[in-house]
Amino acid sequence: MSTNDIDWQFHFRVFHSGGVIIRAHHAGCAMTKWHDGRPCCWKPGEVAYGPAGQATNDVYCPANFVVSFGDWWPLIKDGLRLIKDITMMCIPPYPPSPKEIKNYMADVFGLTVDVIQEILEEDGMTDDELQALFTQVDDSFNQTCSNNNMNPDRVKDIAEQMNLGTEWALLAGNDYWDNIHGSGDGDSPIVGDHGWSMFRGPDGDRRIAKACFLHKGHFIFPVGWKDDIDNYFWGENTGKDSNWEV
Repeated sequence: MSTNDIDWQFHFRVFHSGGVIIRAHHAGCAMTKWHDGRPCCWKPGEVAYGPAGQATNDVYCPANFVVSFGDWWPLIKDGLRLIKDITMMCIPPYPPSPKEIKNYMADVFGLTVDVIQEILEEDGMTDDELQALFTQVDDSFNQTCSNNNMNPDRVKDIAEQMNLGTEWALLAGNDYWDNIHGSGDGDSPIVGDHGWSMFRGPDGDRRIAKACFLHKGHFIFPVGWKDDIDNYFWGENTGKDSNWEV
């Protein structure tokens, strides 16, 4: 593992007072109980209320899976250019200096500033170009929210309740689907032919994840219950399935 690599962790922050059943299915897993065409690789049962990470069983750490920040960087650039539905949070004071941007990206991805600088240099991006790119961060954030029927202020409020500060990115829509869920065709620079299907239960009211936050290199999934969090971050009810178990 190089200094450019990020260990994948999936955090499930439950806002529902009664707790919620969570399951993860991975295209590369050898376990049983299939759903969404993938076997189940993690089933902690019911995850208790814990928007700020208080639950004891709310973190899934896939074994031996990392991703390079160098693979993320092209997606981030496209998001800031209003091409992709991945967006960074605005950084005060505005506009941020190149140094502040690099510190910010290091915090979001859980890396050192030196690693960020190395990737930028490999990409040939100057400080002036970096700063110019981040002048569109507000437009990028608002467009990603609009494209995915999210209220920008509510998204910020959810992040605040999870104690993410301002060091986060939002990944949604087709770009979440391509780069976290994964299509299995190997085209994604992030997951290749892997990919994860995250579900919140129970059976009969099961929904698949369609968006998440990225914070300190980890994927953060807010989990609601028939509310705006459910609608923002989880798909339609997929109904009952005899292959589903807690």
